[in-house]
Amino acid sequence: GYFVIRRFVLLKKIEILNDDRLDEWDCFVLSHKAGSVYHTSLWRKVISESYRFKPLYLALTNDNGAISAGIPFFFIDGLFGKKLSSLPFAHYTDPLLSKKEDFDFFEKYINLYMKEKKIKICELKTSTSFRSLNEDEANKLRSGFCTHILSLGDKTQEEIFRTFHKNCIQRPIRKTEKNGLELKEGISLSDVRIFFKLYLKMRKKNGLLPQPYNFFKSLWKNLREKDGIEILHASYEGKIISSILLLKYKKTVIYEYGATLQGYVRLHPSHFLLWETIKRSKENGYEIFDFGRTSDDNVNLMLFKDRWGTKRLDLNYRYKPDIGGISKIRQANAVKNLMNIVIKIMPDTICHAIGKILYRIIV
Repeated sequence: GYFVIRRFVLLKKIEILNDDRLDEWDCFVLSHKAGSVYHTSLWRKVISESYRFKPLYLALTNDNGAISAGIPFFFIDGLFGKKLSSLPFAHYTDPLLSKKEDFDFFEKYINLYMKEKKIKICELKTSTSFRSLNEDEANKLRSGFCTHILSLGDKTQEEIFRTFHKNCIQRPIRKTEKNGLELKEGISLSDVRIFFKLYLKMRKKNGLLPQPYNFFKSLWKNLREKDGIEILHASYEGKIISSILLLKYKKTVIYEYGATLQGYVRLHPSHFLLWETIKRSKENGYEIFDFGRTSDDNVNLMLFKDRWGTKRLDLNYRYKPDIGGISKIRQANAVKNLMNIVIKIMPDTICHAIGKILYRIIV
């Protein structure tokens, strides 16, 4: 299906991209300033394989058929009804536009599509870098999340280190040099399993459900050949005590997931892995290190990421229609606290199984 508009004799239309045009889509994403790993067809493949959600990649094409703008979505039949999401499990996916007016065109198409398919909710995850809104509108869309950005391109390694908080970041990093920690690079699916065991234990300890193992397996399988994923471990006395999973695309490295065994936090393995990752990223020519999404109510984690010389980037999530009520239900403290207690006492296998089910219906 497509949606057509004529302006100044030029013909524009919105198309739903099929698999035959994904190579062209990836070239477009690579060339666009806002293009990220989440926009790529590899992320599409990971989400399709892991959760069986149906992709809906919308592309605005010009009169010669070339892609000039695009927004990727997935169709989710979830707990709150039919939903379009751009994109599941991505921190943010700013629309890839050639001009501001393109967004109005997409909005008209999405409204018609939602009405035709009886879709209740459309979720568009954007950052404050996306400037289609005035300031008052943007403030209303605050999602309660942000990400932390560390600029690498214009600083030396020593200059980067000096931006870190002296007592909370620099000192623990120096201590790791005496703690005997060793860096090990993940090279196979066995490393994904090692990471996942640590991740599962950490999520359970914090009363949170884990994403299913198949999600991480698919990430590794699909992104590894393109050098789009990396797993690093911190080893102490021959035992892996902490792991970090990174996504890499263009000039950006994203700290996507990390986990540490509780009994070894005193050795500061997270500081060790993050600093080693930042150094490697700088040496390999990356210009941005993204510390990943953080909830505003996770004060300690926010403060930890602030202390790495970062700048906060607020995330604005746009919904059609406004679903403030649903957001409040999902984040209600009473429900959240009850889930935390129950999850903490579950066996690992049951916790994993429930996460596998719920992540498909509450996204």
